[in-house]
Amino acid sequence: MSKSLGNGIDPMDVVEKYGADSLRWFLSNGSAPGQDVRFSYEKMDASWNFINKIWNISRYILMNNEGLTIEEAENNVAKVAASEAGNVTDQWILHNLNETIVKVTENFDKFEFGVAGHILYNFIWEEFANWYVELTKEVLYSDNEDEKVMTRSVLLYTLDKNFTPPSPNYAFCD
Repeated sequence: MSKSLGNGIDPMDVVEKYGADSLRWFLSNGSAPGQDVRFSYEKMDASWNFINKIWNISRYILMNNEGLTIEEAENNVAKVAASEAGNVTDQWILHNLNETIVKVTENFDKFEFGVAGHILYNFIWEEFANWYVELTKEVLYSDNEDEKVMTRSVLLYTLDKNFTPPSPNYAFCD
């Protein structure tokens, strides 16, 4: 792109259409150190879809939270992690969350933000949204109150861990 050639794109127009978080996600994940970023509206659409997915997951979790605090969730998650409570699905997502945190942290430390973003994307979209969140619906609409509390705790804890700073990929969903 070149402003003098007239094929430049105003970032404020992109922010207005897609939101700042979508642009931030696109720029941090569509690049590798030392390489130029090639702008693509198709990739911006994909970034917007991902940020929208995060927004919808967050709404689902907070709508089903029933006043649970993060401190209570952390205490309950410790029981799930120790196999004292929860179900195998809760234990599975916590295991995958911990693996994801390790991999993302390793790549952040190496300034491989694109790789870290790809790992985070796969966890959030494929494992958390497509599998775990969908499987929680059966639990949250059941009569088993103990299991519901544990599942709500794992949902809130996972949401919190995915969006705990420092994350150069997104600051807040707008």
